[in-house]
Amino acid sequence: KVWESLGIPKDRIYYLSKDHNFWGPVGSKGPCGPDTEIYVDTGKPKCSLDCNITCSCGKYFEIWNNVFMQYNKDENGNYIELGRKCVDTGMGLERTIAFLQGKSSVYDTDAFMPIIKRIEYISGKIYGQKEDDDRCIRIISDHVKAACFILADSSAVFPSNLGQGYVLRRLIRRSIRYAKKLGIKSHFLADLVDSVEAIYRSFYNELTEKKDFIKKELSTEEEKFFKTLSQGEQEFIKITRNLPSKTIPGDIAFKLYDTYGFPYEVTEEL
Repeated sequence: KVWESLGIPKDRIYYLSKDHNFWGPVGSKGPCGPDTEIYVDTGKPKCSLDCNITCSCGKYFEIWNNVFMQYNKDENGNYIELGRKCVDTGMGLERTIAFLQGKSSVYDTDAFMPIIKRIEYISGKIYGQKEDDDRCIRIISDHVKAACFILADSSAVFPSNLGQGYVLRRLIRRSIRYAKKLGIKSHFLADLVDSVEAIYRSFYNELTEKKDFIKKELSTEEEKFFKTLSQGEQEFIKITRNLPSKTIPGDIAFKLYDTYGFPYEVTEEL
């Protein structure tokens, strides 16, 4: 009714169930409420007669969400009206850029392509030719960008095994693991920092001011992980050499992680 009152035609308003249009809470309890999402039609043909905004074919593109924080869900599953309600609204900047630039993915926009081009140069792979390679390239570009912003932030988060530092470490090390899948065997992370900084230098001075620091931190973490992988792979070969099958027992996977810092994901890949 609100959208209708604002002049939006009825045929452009879709009613969706709670599964689609209810946000939260984070976890089992807390603030939550119904939401309304804003989509744009890319103009692509419908994938089927049933194609609508819930379809993942790419015809419809969500750029905005409005959450009406109306309830607090308690530990018993009851929804209690909040004494002070609010609207939590958020627009996807990169999604909006993709729409304005006529792209179907944020990775095809100028918010990512300079980073992707650099990864192409380093890896020798061409983005858009092979889906497995494309996925690796997207993960690396996304994670390295995130790592650069975290390191540039004034909150002083560093790669570690605890809290926020562990999130940063996972971003960096996952980038390295996917780089290995592209055939990148040497240090490369610092080489991508210039591409990230060039995209955002007009808006985020801290990226420029801390560029050398970011490169140093990424290179240091990269070196640590290369050593971890080298030691872990050697131990992996020794431990698994005499196993009766290709299935690795959980206690061995845990030992590789707990003793050598060897990621479960890498154990699974090997």
